[in-house]
Amino acid sequence: ALSLYGGKDYFRNLSSGSSNDLVFEATDINTWSNYGTSASWLRQWNESFYSSVQAGMSGYDNEASNTTTIDRTLAPPADSLFLPDTVNEFSTNNRNTLKDYFFSARNSIQFSPGNQVNFGFLARNNSIYYHKDADEQYVYDNMNQSGWTLATYVQDRIMTGKKLVLKPGIRFTYFNNTGQLYFEPRFSANYSISKTISARLAAGRYCQFLNQVLAQQETGYNKNFWVMADNDIHPVVSSNHYIGGLTLEKGRFLLDAEAYYKSFTGLQEYIYISQFLRNTDFHNYFPGGDLGGGDEPPPQEPQPSYFITGTGHAYGLDLMLRYKGSRYTSWLSCSTGRSIQYYDGINDATAVPSPEDQPYQLSWTNMVSAGKWNFGSMTFWSAGKPYIDSFTTGPDRSVYRQYKRLPAYFRTDLSVNYDLTIGKARFKPGIAFINIFNTQNYFDINTRRFDFESTSFSEATLIRSRAFSINAFIHFRF
Repeated sequence: ALSLYGGKDYFRNLSSGSSNDLVFEATDINTWSNYGTSASWLRQWNESFYSSVQAGMSGYDNEASNTTTIDRTLAPPADSLFLPDTVNEFSTNNRNTLKDYFFSARNSIQFSPGNQVNFGFLARNNSIYYHKDADEQYVYDNMNQSGWTLATYVQDRIMTGKKLVLKPGIRFTYFNNTGQLYFEPRFSANYSISKTISARLAAGRYCQFLNQVLAQQETGYNKNFWVMADNDIHPVVSSNHYIGGLTLEKGRFLLDAEAYYKSFTGLQEYIYISQFLRNTDFHNYFPGGDLGGGDEPPPQEPQPSYFITGTGHAYGLDLMLRYKGSRYTSWLSCSTGRSIQYYDGINDATAVPSPEDQPYQLSWTNMVSAGKWNFGSMTFWSAGKPYIDSFTTGPDRSVYRQYKRLPAYFRTDLSVNYDLTIGKARFKPGIAFINIFNTQNYFDINTRRFDFESTSFSEATLIRSRAFSINAFIHFRF
């Protein structure tokens, strides 16, 4: 089997604002792409032994830029360095690329009707590039990283009678950038209480060597960027998962409930000195600058950017009710949960919400088949995501933030498609109506704080999600 994938997206956002003596305009442009290819070879050696070998590569590229023009409407004092030009232009540029080459082999042996063993190994090579600059002159970071991941695993599926299924497993992972071997045990169990009720639980430890760093000071669409673990700045992200669930199925109805708790270590956030926060001494934060003045050395080595490391946890409950008929199927799902993080350098290490913290979500999906026609609808509601409303920075580089939430999100989509057969080829053309009620939803907010020599103010721009739109598509198989 051969698989190919490619996709590219483009985002552009304009905003403007003013104070008593300033008028500003900002433009954010963001393009990002994903691509990949893989080849798989599968072989059943005999009735009980099965193997799958896969090799491939994938990549990710993200480029973002912000251009802000500030027009000074009032003249500054004669001895002021504050915005010396009538029209002042600032720009930032970011680029993040990730490449992945991998080879894996998976095997399954059925020793008996009640015992199946799965085992295999994985070899992966990754490379990451990240660059950030201001005005193409002041370089915050320009990092190139690469590393190898080697892993092997074994899992045993044990059936005890007809009611209990156990899946103990272990995984060993070696990452060359840290020179360490990581032990990742996993366990799951499923017990059939009756013909209609079953219970399950699972626990495991997981390690991640590629980490997406939060960059909440940024503007634009894709604010975060990827880095690779090392023995210096970037830690390995590790998490412990604990999950328990209950399923009730009777006739055409299924009710499922699942609770979870997950803890995390090695989370990171990116902090940097904005051009708008240190206007007159901005250049001093880069190599060669001198914040001490005169012949006195600065109190500490100036840094234009740095990473802070933290921990976190997430917990919640997911409920799902499904009805499945011959022509009509419906799912009603609701979730409640929290995602909390802790950083020594933010709010004195007290709890702050992660960007994905949404306490409540509700969705309702329907599908109807009528001959070769298929109709669908999806209604989704969720509490708004948190965002940073204001922040201050202390002399010790500690950050203090005030958080608020975006408005609640609500959207209804409709879709229709048609099954068409021409010879041995099957086609499914269709059309989707997105956000049919044209509700005003927001997926993010860009907050800029301007702190120049003689003036300070903040500006926030809500980034609206998709308004009513129509998508046409076609799927085909031959």
